[in-house]
Amino acid sequence: MKVPAFSEESDSQYDNWQSWGVPSARIHAADGLMILSHRQELLDTEVIDTIRHLSRDRVKPVRNVIARRLIRLLKPESEFFWELVEYFAENETCDPILEDLVDHVLIRLPIEHLDRAVSLTERVFSRLQPSQENTEARQSCVYFFLHKHVNDNHTRSGVVLDGIVNDPITNYGEMVRLVGSLKEPLGFGLSDPMSELEQARYRRAWRVADRITTSVVKAWEETCAAVRELGQASEKTSQEQTRNLHAALYRLLDYISVDIYFASGTHNEEDAKRKGESFAYLIEGRRRFLNDAEPVIRLLLTTGLVRVAHNLLKFLTTYTEVAPEPVFLLIGDIVVAAEREGYQYESLGADLIVRIVERYLAEYRHVLRGNDRCQELLIRMLDIFVGWPQARKLVYRLGDIYR
Repeated sequence: MKVPAFSEESDSQYDNWQSWGVPSARIHAADGLMILSHRQELLDTEVIDTIRHLSRDRVKPVRNVIARRLIRLLKPESEFFWELVEYFAENETCDPILEDLVDHVLIRLPIEHLDRAVSLTERVFSRLQPSQENTEARQSCVYFFLHKHVNDNHTRSGVVLDGIVNDPITNYGEMVRLVGSLKEPLGFGLSDPMSELEQARYRRAWRVADRITTSVVKAWEETCAAVRELGQASEKTSQEQTRNLHAALYRLLDYISVDIYFASGTHNEEDAKRKGESFAYLIEGRRRFLNDAEPVIRLLLTTGLVRVAHNLLKFLTTYTEVAPEPVFLLIGDIVVAAEREGYQYESLGADLIVRIVERYLAEYRHVLRGNDRCQELLIRMLDIFVGWPQARKLVYRLGDIYR
């Protein structure tokens, strides 16, 4: 008797919950064979045939064990390794197994196999449509393409990414994964000087971030226009679909602004301060981050969204000493743009703006004194938040600029 035996109930549940009961002799046997498979002297015909047979087992956890550990076969038995990888990429239908194939095998292949790894990953990706309920494997493919494009400058991976980014509504789940995966590469160079290779990776990451933001903002503007045009004559289903798209794009824009906040190192610095620890990033790295982030910030601020504005302002307040004048201009433009969405009614927003203005009046009066645009934005911001007592009090301190 085979243990574990195939069960339709367990099989249907595995895509959502990767577990199995006991006894599980065949699963453990498959795991043991794969652990030993890196030793070429143990890979005789019988062992290879057994592994091949287990890779086609009806029980998903058995196939999953084989797929997860396939990388061990690359050196001792490369021809057999590629046979199994090709088989899984072409024939496997279980989402968790394909996810492990991408995460534990394809992304770890050496650079000499890059083109083949990308081709196989693209094959998996194309078989898993965005409309499927389980798309973890598809999102793993997205991370794979981003990783290979940013780190290895792989052209085909960049082309696949463009296809995803150009349709943020259809590829919503994939876009969420893309945005979340950019946080680390966008923060390259904040703590340590970057090598030439790292600089190239950093620039590619920001280009991807710019393309993502441009695409999402464009889709947002189109959806906002569609929402405004909704009338009583519109079908209820159509109204609901449009509003759902609107909400999804709102979340994407929020995710982008949150990622910029975390990538900037602001959270790490604030966390260190709370713990009483000494922590500071390189001024050169922070200046570079601000310069590269500005185009994305200016795209985001056009939406006027309150949450987006607040996330960007929290990041910019920690960059004041890096470039006082450009930071103040950005802050002012964000606040003015967010007025139409009601940022002036947010108590957290009022407190943050007051702290910003107080700091500039105390430490950077020369910036306000020497730039007419900064003065205009200062008065505009105070006017926007005039409903808050703490903001009104600052009006009486405007003379401090000339002291």
